[in-house]
Amino acid sequence: MVAERAGDTGQGAQPVPSEGWDVDSIAERYVASLGVRWTYLPGLSISKLDRGASLQNNARRGAPIDPILVEQYAEAMRLGARFPAPWVHRQANGLYVVDSGNHRMEASFRSRRHQIDVYVLEDTTPGLLRLLRVNLNGLVGYRPARADFVVQAIEWHDRYGGSIRDAAAHFAIPEAQLQQAVRERDSLLRYKKLGIDDSGLSARHRTRIAALPLNGTVAALTELQVRAKLPEAELSEVIAAVRAEGTEAGQVHTIEAYAARPDVRSRIAANEGGIGRRAGQRAEYRVALFRSLKMALGLVEKHPTRSQLQLTDAEDHQRALVLARKVAQALAYLDE
Repeated sequence: MVAERAGDTGQGAQPVPSEGWDVDSIAERYVASLGVRWTYLPGLSISKLDRGASLQNNARRGAPIDPILVEQYAEAMRLGARFPAPWVHRQANGLYVVDSGNHRMEASFRSRRHQIDVYVLEDTTPGLLRLLRVNLNGLVGYRPARADFVVQAIEWHDRYGGSIRDAAAHFAIPEAQLQQAVRERDSLLRYKKLGIDDSGLSARHRTRIAALPLNGTVAALTELQVRAKLPEAELSEVIAAVRAEGTEAGQVHTIEAYAARPDVRSRIAANEGGIGRRAGQRAEYRVALFRSLKMALGLVEKHPTRSQLQLTDAEDHQRALVLARKVAQALAYLDE
């Protein structure tokens, strides 16, 4: 018996499932809430399913089918278990594409069932089919991962418009999670467009920096964050100072001034650990530093008082300045 039902009224004949199949009352109520018409079609020849198109029409972002689950379903079918009828839509060529129930379809082929009951969706608007494909899979069968729901919601929002709130509600995910995912996606696209290497940034920091409107500012702050690895509070401080400047030049100058602070320079030196310097050059300065410090230590140990040096005040002062300059120069280099 073919049962047709209008989702907006809930009226129509009660479906009579074939052997091995059953109605899907939960999915029926969801489809009804969208005002979508459908027909329950029992005993459809399984050869009328477009298997290839169905597997491509999938809510999961990775492999469309879990072979272990298919085998479990198939074994249950051989033992006489009843399964909810899949949801499909009809193509112009007369074949049907599965929107929810690919694992049940594959298990039917595996268990050599020749007929299958299906719900045929009457509304084949692409945006609606995308929405139903994701959410119906979440109601029954092999539920996609939350990350798949988020990606599908973003794609649906990009293609069909509307608000983030509407997209989150349609795909049953928290609005804040979808907003954050959109911001992260937009930040990746912006960095790619600007040609800026963001490999040294966390996703959170990349998203915060990418929210700044001026490209030069984004590039300068990215370089600072990658080199200095500012903690969250300091990064917020810099961003606040940058936003207080009205021009790109002013914002870049603010970032450069922050990078020139002694504590920030020290942090950059510690993080980079001499990156970009030749190994031999680093060794030379380490030797020079060691010699200067050893000379200073020797003088202090051997001549603890100025009178024991047998030098005038001027000579004493000059000797101390020479030592101090050598040590300072070596330390300054290491702090670059």
